Amino acid sequence: MPSYLGRLPALVGEPAGGSLTADQWLVLATIVAPILVPKIWDQFMSSPELAQSQRASAIQARLNKKKKATEKKKKKVSSKKKGSVPLLAPQPPLASDNDDDGDEDLPSCLHPDDPVNFMKLCLALQLLLQ
Repeated sequence: MPSYLGRLPALVGEPAGGSLTADQWLVLATIVAPILVPKIWDQFMSSPELAQSQRASAIQARLNKKKKATEKKKKKVSSKKKGSVPLLAPQPPLASDNDDDGDEDLPSCLHPDDPVNFMKLCLALQLLLQ
């Protein structure tokens, strides 16, 4: 990329990356995105049916894991109730006990119309910038 076009921040799309200037938006929309978005689609969207089945199986596995963890906690609580009376009130679970940060392992879910819409966006930007 020519140096006179400027550079994008390393963390585009993240709060730590800051907000983009008008020139950076122009570079992103006209140069970087038209090159990268089709590559991302090609990498993550081999076939919509396969992606859908992968996502469904990953979600089902995650639900099963949570169900097993809940059953394990219930058994642990019931065994404690049978054994002895606790002297202290039960402590609330720590924030680290929650497994809500497991979204990274889910396959991406792109809509099949995304490539067509992206090409329409590219055409609109081209017409606006002429």
